[in-house]
Amino acid sequence: MYVATQFGEMVKNQVNSYLDRVSNVIKSELGQCGPLNVVINSTLTATCDKIVLPWVRINKSN
Repeated sequence: MYVATQFGEMVKNQVNSYLDRVSNVIKSELGQCGPLNVVINSTLTATCDKIVLPWVRINKSN
């Protein structure tokens, strides 16, 4: 059981690192244009609400 938990934490850390990196690049490089910024923010919000938050809730309940 310990190995599975450790593996799950490794995967979670990798996903979080990747999402942070993508978010930072989008904000610093692509988010400078006003209309594009609105689209990016909406996409990030939708991604978090529909994909990331449910995944986190499932992992926290385990």
